[in-house]
Amino acid sequence: FRRVLFRSNLDRYIVKLQDEDKAARRATLKTIYTAVQHADAFRPPYRLDNDPGAQGENSTMASVNVVETQLATFIRPILCCCKLDASEKCREIAYDILGEIFDRLCSQRRAEQLAVVIPQLRSIFGSRELNETCEEVRLAAYKFIIRMLKNIPEHIDPCVNDLIPICANGLTDAFIDIKIETCSILCVIAQHGRQNFYNLAHHLTASMSATMNHAQQRVRRALITCVGSC
Repeated sequence: FRRVLFRSNLDRYIVKLQDEDKAARRATLKTIYTAVQHADAFRPPYRLDNDPGAQGENSTMASVNVVETQLATFIRPILCCCKLDASEKCREIAYDILGEIFDRLCSQRRAEQLAVVIPQLRSIFGSRELNETCEEVRLAAYKFIIRMLKNIPEHIDPCVNDLIPICANGLTDAFIDIKIETCSILCVIAQHGRQNFYNLAHHLTASMSATMNHAQQRVRRALITCVGSC
């Protein structure tokens, strides 16, 4: 892990994400995923100072900042994998990595990364065309969205305009689990992004109406819970 996040090999791992060999890209993503999961082990009392006797708040803050800076460095290349990688499994792992990264960033860094992440998600899941054809990858993406939003409730309101079309498509997705995840996303948006949500919720009317008549009871139940929270 130290080699992945704290040494010059970081760039080498990012370059490996562009390897033509699908197996090599998948192995690299799995390495990054494991590294991010263990990132907390390299927070304080781990120190970056060369002086073994260095202690105090400055040293602690330095280690926290470097860990989070290195984690944030992965976001753009991982987003490229989410959108462009030809392998469905690689795209799925990439969304899992994003979720792990957001869990470990401080509130300020999460807010900074929203300007990068949200527009990319809208370009993939917010258009009329189905840009992501794999159901498992779409589900991983919607699970990441709910995970991300729960980590940044105070920053949701400015993102509502981009999230609404993503949710509209999620409600009409053929995959039942995505419909249910979308209802969970809307519950969080309605709770923490009320100002913009009520101005834009009318764009969801057609999607909600279609979902209300779904044959699966758990889908209808999820939507009713969602409407109740709105």
